[in-house]
Amino acid sequence: MSDYSEESLRTKLGLTDEMSTYFLRAPSEYWKELGKKPQPYDDNIGEYEFIHAFFTDKEEMSNFADILESKLAVGGMLWISWRKVSALSDNQSYIDGQDIRDVFLPLGLVDAGECSVTEEWSGLKLTHSNS
Repeated sequence: MSDYSEESLRTKLGLTDEMSTYFLRAPSEYWKELGKKPQPYDDNIGEYEFIHAFFTDKEEMSNFADILESKLAVGGMLWISWRKVSALSDNQSYIDGQDIRDVFLPLGLVDAGECSVTEEWSGLKLTHSNS
């Protein structure tokens, strides 16, 4: 595990083995930190208790927002991650926590916390407002 945090990534994210999960565009360092192998997408569940999506572009994130919100189970959590400024190259676009709030809060989700996911990615936790 990286030196930047004593707490495991699973603990920070609230992820348990029992949860139905969906991961979108998770980078290799994320899987390494989780201690899991990349999981293929399987939409047989319909709704998920834990969703984690990674974005570098606000427009692309906006295009996925309705789908991600509709796949989030009541009582579940949606993590949206963006690259830290220190991890960006000169030609990469930048999004931040406020961009995520601007896209997802109008869908009825609420901001439930923020954390460092890996050395290169930050994350914002969202839940349904009635959760």
